[in-house]
Amino acid sequence: MRNCRILALLLAAATLGAIALPGCSESQSGVEQTAELVPLENWQSYVIVRPDTSTESVTNVAVALKKSLAEITGTELDLTTDWVKRGEEVPTGTLEILVGQTNRPESLQGLKYHDCIVAYTDGRVVINGGNSEAVASAVDWFIANCLSAGQISVPVEPYVQTGTYPLADMTVAGVPLSDYTINYTLSLTGSSDYAEGLAAWIAEGTGVYNKPSTKDEGNSIRLMADDSVSFMDVSLKSGGGDLTVTVNPSGVGIADAVTLLIERLAAGTSLDSLDETVSMGGENYHVASDADIAEWRKLTDERIETILASPNMEIPENKVVYYVSPNGNDANDGKSPETAWKTLDKVNSASLATGNYVCFERGGLWRGQIQCKQGVTYTAYGEGDKPIICGSPEDGADESKWVETDIPGLWKYTREFGKDVGVVIFNHGEAVGLKCLVKTNADGSMVNQTRNVPYTGLESLTEDLEFYHIGSGALYLVSEENPGKRFNSIEFAWKADCFDGSASDVTIDNFNIKYTGAHGVGFGSCKNLTVTNCEIEWIGGGILSKNESADGTITYTRYGNGVEIYGSCDGYVVEGCYIHDIYDAGITNQLKFTDSSPEKVYNQKNIRYAGNVLENCEWTIEYYLDLNSQENPSTISNFVIEDNYLWYAGGGWCIQRPNKGAAAHIKSWMHLNRATDYSITNNIMVESRDYLIHIWSGLLNADGSESMPAFENNILAENIGGQLGYFGQNDSTKLPFDLNAEDYMDGYGVNNSFYFIEPEEAEE
Repeated sequence: MRNCRILALLLAAATLGAIALPGCSESQSGVEQTAELVPLENWQSYVIVRPDTSTESVTNVAVALKKSLAEITGTELDLTTDWVKRGEEVPTGTLEILVGQTNRPESLQGLKYHDCIVAYTDGRVVINGGNSEAVASAVDWFIANCLSAGQISVPVEPYVQTGTYPLADMTVAGVPLSDYTINYTLSLTGSSDYAEGLAAWIAEGTGVYNKPSTKDEGNSIRLMADDSVSFMDVSLKSGGGDLTVTVNPSGVGIADAVTLLIERLAAGTSLDSLDETVSMGGENYHVASDADIAEWRKLTDERIETILASPNMEIPENKVVYYVSPNGNDANDGKSPETAWKTLDKVNSASLATGNYVCFERGGLWRGQIQCKQGVTYTAYGEGDKPIICGSPEDGADESKWVETDIPGLWKYTREFGKDVGVVIFNHGEAVGLKCLVKTNADGSMVNQTRNVPYTGLESLTEDLEFYHIGSGALYLVSEENPGKRFNSIEFAWKADCFDGSASDVTIDNFNIKYTGAHGVGFGSCKNLTVTNCEIEWIGGGILSKNESADGTITYTRYGNGVEIYGSCDGYVVEGCYIHDIYDAGITNQLKFTDSSPEKVYNQKNIRYAGNVLENCEWTIEYYLDLNSQENPSTISNFVIEDNYLWYAGGGWCIQRPNKGAAAHIKSWMHLNRATDYSITNNIMVESRDYLIHIWSGLLNADGSESMPAFENNILAENIGGQLGYFGQNDSTKLPFDLNAEDYMDGYGVNNSFYFIEPEEAEE
């Protein structure tokens, strides 16, 4: 876990600067010591005894002593613990070799932390140390010096080796540092681990280890959380025999607080008092102010306005251009605005050639799908709003199209749909339907997966605007009155891509693409797909697959992306687009391999996602090239994600998905992705339901380099207590969004800024 890694760093930092804190081994002390030895009488009758509650380390060295003794002397002694029944006294006069701090009185030597001893007292051999490491050093010395063939020897005088304790005389507010006990509270995340680490560090310096406790007794170093301390601050204050370390409950975390205290104590001089509040943020860490959030939103809204008002592209004079208008006629030649075609059927059936342009009149709306042709550019002409390509087959805002069923408040739409309806959109996004997704259990019982409640039939639909439509057939909707009367617009996003194909050299420019249960732009393997200046909205939710397990359990998987290439690509650009309210990914390049043959190569290269605004997508930008064989050389390369404004991953209507828990702004999954020449730069990422990023790779590149991006000059803003997510090569550690975030980039992150959004400023 990341906390353990931080704790290890904290303990490693205990040897700061000139403070050398050696243990009791000869290698640490650098002094060769000798002792006069005499044979131990009747040694074959001895038993090795360790503490019943010994640490794993002490247990291991006791076992090692038993094995070494048998190998060297030729006699195997029994190994037991010091346990006695309740009410019975500790035995005396027994022949024992005591390893560690047993309950036998001979073990009670009052050793300092790195001191160790080998002694013979009243018939018992004592091998002990102030900590587990010191016990191990004492056992090593005993094995090396006291064991020989057929014989055990013991020192005439106790063999003692002592450590060096540079903080032994240090005081804080007049109290010796060695007298302080660490007091922690269980409600402060990680405080028990860091209390233990701090106690060990103090023991390194003073020689005295005081076990941390949740009880505040005597002189205490108190690890506390209090709202009175601001998010990024740590308060250090001494007085009344206590030293209090206070952080905000949701703030910088106890790791940074303990590290700061260690820095103060490591100076090695007594402190008359401590009374300071220190900001731990550094230049790359900030508490997001209202002004910060307003500025990002202003930049975002200005870009959205620019995208929505993007001008028509300039078409070279020598190109063949076809025009499409709601007022056109399919009998026309389509070669001028005055002789424009009318329908998508005409566009799809036309013999279009590479280099042709198909221009749709602004302000027009076409329902259906465009089958993209090789080398064709699809764009806009005229003035006004972008032309709309709408996946919904019709507007249902008509009272006559709805009939109330026998179940009060449940309405049936009179038209049956031949494709699955993924989502119903009311008044162009003012409200959205809640799709009832039914799971059938092995015993035949059913569950509404979306709301996780039993489903027994249409009477189980009880939430306002909840609807039922699976695959095909009639659509049922809960509404307090006739939906056609209640709303001015009702659109049915059924399962079909608005722009579809696998043709290469296709450009899609200046459209409003909306209301489909599949993908806005959905392509297979291709070259040079460019999507620019488009608004893509309210996409997905249709059923991708029906899944039936061996025991008869039936579930359904929903899907739907804003812009997708599934397969290989060479040249894939999504730039200057506003993409929002998407069930799955806003933009994605992806492929999951099913054929493990090394010769099946699907490279994804020359990809650029830039200058976009994306919000309310489950996965804002998703990518994966999921190889099922490490030998397959397929690679993502020259992949650039830059200058995008990314808001609210997992927000909007995708919250209704039953498999929540993985939303992210950059999403790679835990796949065997291989990537090179990959960068994520100059993006603003604001808030996620789950993670800000999920960037992971299970494969190295051919040259041995990690398949990780250069992650530079990004702004990351998340709610206090939220998750950064995952970032690493073969590292499945989930990372908190805290003041260690930059460290998690493992050398790939440069000049990123981290903003912590306080609860009262967090967006819903």
